[in-house]
Amino acid sequence: MDHIQKYLEAEGGHFAVEQERYGGSYRAIVCHRSACEFIFDNLEGDDLEGTQMQSFFWDNPLFPSATGNTTQEAIASLDAKLKVLYTFKQDQGARKWKAIPNFELKATHDCEDGEDQTQYDVSWLDIINDLDDAGRWFYEEAKEEATSSHRRDLHALINFKYTGDFLSLR
Repeated sequence: MDHIQKYLEAEGGHFAVEQERYGGSYRAIVCHRSACEFIFDNLEGDDLEGTQMQSFFWDNPLFPSATGNTTQEAIASLDAKLKVLYTFKQDQGARKWKAIPNFELKATHDCEDGEDQTQYDVSWLDIINDLDDAGRWFYEEAKEEATSSHRRDLHALINFKYTGDFLSLR
């Protein structure tokens, strides 16, 4: 749990492990608390909700979540994933660690005609908010609507190019 602990000390947020529906595998997540609640509520929901959430994870392995047959396996898998996703450096500030992403996940700001297009770093919570704002078929609907100007955080994740060490996440 070394990388999980460093991530939480660097980024804050919530660490959760729960068993998926029907006695399935365990899922471990580090993310904002409201994102964890949305994820687990859907994984534990009806067949449609559970399927939509699982489809999101299958399609987007960059998201900081992992599964295992036991809680220990899920935690170990998430810890290994965070090692790929981030480089952790000790920090002299209020937080003991700084999490430096080993990936670039950016979305475009809205801009007026004639303005230069700028980008911002996408957060995991904003990606989940893009899903939460969609309808009953939340992942399929949000994925269809995701463009560089609408549901742009999800769009950035869906279009992430898996190369180098990130190929191991697929």
